[in-house]
This record gives sequence, structure tokens and C-alpha cells, in this order.
Amino acid sequence: MEKILVIHPNGMGDFIMFTPALNLLKKNFPNAKIDILITNKNIKSFIEEQNIFNNVFVSDLGLKNLIKIAFKLRGKYDLSFFTVGGKIWKTKIFSLLLNSKYMIGESNSLKNKFPFNKVILKDDYRHFVDRNIDLIQLITGKEEIERQPYLKLNEKSLDKVEQFLESENLKNFKIFGIHPGCQKAYASRRWPEEYFAEVINEINSINGIKCVVFLGPEDKNVGNYLKDNTKSIFIENWEISDVIALISKCNYFFNTDSGLGHIFTCFNKKIFSVFGPNQVKEKQELRTGPYSDERVILKIENMPKEYYLEMTERGIFRCLVDLKPEIVISRILDEINRRK
Repeated sequence: MEKILVIHPNGMGDFIMFTPALNLLKKNFPNAKIDILITNKNIKSFIEEQNIFNNVFVSDLGLKNLIKIAFKLRGKYDLSFFTVGGKIWKTKIFSLLLNSKYMIGESNSLKNKFPFNKVILKDDYRHFVDRNIDLIQLITGKEEIERQPYLKLNEKSLDKVEQFLESENLKNFKIFGIHPGCQKAYASRRWPEEYFAEVINEINSINGIKCVVFLGPEDKNVGNYLKDNTKSIFIENWEISDVIALISKCNYFFNTDSGLGHIFTCFNKKIFSVFGPNQVKEKQELRTGPYSDERVILKIENMPKEYYLEMTERGIFRCLVDLKPEIVISRILDEINRRK
């Protein structure tokens, strides 16, 4: 395989869950030139920062652009595939138009693999990390590999973060990182901001620990609320390489289902994640939860499936509103005290 194209139709967190499979691909084809096509322009700088790919192409996969970019890249690759989690019909149409020499993918049936040469069965109860590895093993064969997601750290960013920790007098504290937000498209999976405020205030009262709150471009409302109701250090408008470097210095992390949580899993430290469902599955953490032995999933357990899909008047899933802050605080304090 001399030229390989990876098509990644999802966000930053999903890319991080692809990194162990990417490592397997590079190990088996060390001389291949690997390109990537992404559909989210906001992660382009993040992808380029990893210095893995020969070319990074950006295009949404609307029908018109799908046809345009497919014909631009048509017939140029020895191997092409989508990272897992995309819509099956769209991956098949694009792959058919792309016409690479060899194509692998997910399918709803092992008997219906066209236009792919080989397929894995789409399994929404299997983690994205494992599904991506299953996909690559269609061409590499089965072998034991490191399944821990990973990221490269920028040395200049690490230097900047060291200066930041010094300036904020954080050198002698354990850092409890918190990301209270998520993309607007997934606002129904956002834990209430007043709940986050209670957790932050409780953690900040612990001797030797300080909360650092990370805010993204879509977290303005929750950020304003937390600034008014907590005393914390807030991180916003930072370059992604600097954010990653600071996250690597955190001792703990607390988040909902978000890309920053997946960044933290690369460093294999204790992460607390609030999880609700997505629109069709009540056990979202099985497929996109933090891929780490150090994870603590925070959710209401053992309820009927219908309960996990019930929505409140706030536009947030009932199972998240019912997960009260005192429950979360108790779990976090148990883990912190266990490590003293």
C-alpha cells in the first residue's frame, strides 16, 4: 500500500478514538503516504498539529460536495476507508465514487459488503476504539496492539503551560480540569450548569486542589453562569495545542461526552464523565465513553430504556437532570480520598 486515504466524518473526540487503529496502520505500512479527508473544518489545525498525514483535505459530505471531492480523488489510492461511526449509506456511496483499489468499511450485514472488499459488522454496543481496530485488522490481520488513545504534545505549548501554572500559582496544587460544555448539536446531553457550579465549589473547598474550567466557543452561556457563581480559573480562546498541553497537566478531569474528555484519556488518569444517551441508544458510554481503566461513568443506572430517552422542558434528557450534584460529588470525593 503506497497511498492511503482516511475519511473522517466526525469530530476531534472521534479522531482520538481512531489513533490506536492509526498506529496499527502505520506500523504495517511504514512507507505509505497517508492522506486524510475531514468534514469538520474546526479540527483541521488539531489534525495538522499531530504531523501524521501527508495531506489534510476538508470538505463537508453534502451530496454536491461529496460528488465533487470524490471525483477529485477518484482512483488515486491503493486503500481508502471511513473511520467508524458514519452513516453506512453515505460511506458506501462515497467509496463507490472514490473507486480506490481496495476499500474496507462498516456494514449492517456481512453479506452486503458492496462496494467494499471487506467489511466489519456495525455494532453500536462496541466501543469506537475497538471498532476502528477491527476495521484496520481486516487488512493487517489480528495482532495484539496498544489500545490506549494517544496524542503528540507540542513542546512550545508545554513551555507556555509551565509559565501559566507558575503565574497562576498552581505549581503546588493538584489540578481538577472541568469541561462543562458540549456542541450545540448535542445540547440535550449537557448536564445543568447549576449542577456543575455545585461540583466546582465543592472541589475548590478541598485543600491542595484547584479547579480549572475549559470553555469552548459554544460554551458561552454555561461559562457566564459559572463565572458568576464560582471562583475558578477559566480557559478560553486558547490554541488547541496549548489546551492539550494544559489538559496533560491535570490530575483529574470531569466532563460530559466531549472531545476534551477524550484528550484527557490519552494520559491515563482519573476521569469522571457524565453520560446520557444519544438519540437512539441508552448506553452511549459503551461506544464513545472514555477509553481508560481510570474512567468513572456517572449516570442513573438500571432504568427502563424509555426513561433514558425522556426529555425535560429544558431540552435536556431526564436521566441527566435526575443525576443530582450530590451523587456526583460523593463519587468524586470517594476517588480523591482513596488516592490520598
